[in-house]
Amino acid sequence: MDRREFLVTTGMGAMAGAACVRAASWDTGRVAHGAITTHSITERFPPGHRQVCQSIWYENEKGERWYPDLAAGGPPSPPPDHPYQVSRLPNTVTTRRFDLKRAGHGDRLIMSGEASYDASLVLALVQRAGYPLFDAITIAAEACDRCMNSLADAVGLPWGFPQYGREWQNTHTECEWCRQQEAAQNGN
Repeated sequence: MDRREFLVTTGMGAMAGAACVRAASWDTGRVAHGAITTHSITERFPPGHRQVCQSIWYENEKGERWYPDLAAGGPPSPPPDHPYQVSRLPNTVTTRRFDLKRAGHGDRLIMSGEASYDASLVLALVQRAGYPLFDAITIAAEACDRCMNSLADAVGLPWGFPQYGREWQNTHTECEWCRQQEAAQNGN
């Protein structure tokens, strides 16, 4: 494959052990179909592969990247010729609120916010509690501190604490998940 081609993975094939891959040419738009086994994917993109998995890097005017050593601690010091910081945050959920009542003006964004989530909690909610992935991500991103920790404890993660325990009572946070649980307990 030359530089004018790119790979596109499609479908849920990777979950079953193989990915359906199309190599498409930027010039012609022609697509070549094929299958790549999980083994050949990890050879090409090994876990921890720096260029694929890095969450922050710096670029220069030509788009060349400089990767900081995040394990070194402290703020990175990029070279002066790499003035653009790029961050990729895969563990965030974005919420946007629009005003739809503006007659003749269309909708207007009035609020936008992001929430992060713990990937280990999402994985445990899917694998151990049977939640669909979308629901697990939403719950983990919207849960307050006490709910996140009690969920972690309920699915067997080592960093959570029991619901209604001392730590849970001392947290004093609240979220939609708490309100729904309290309403269910009170019969509402």
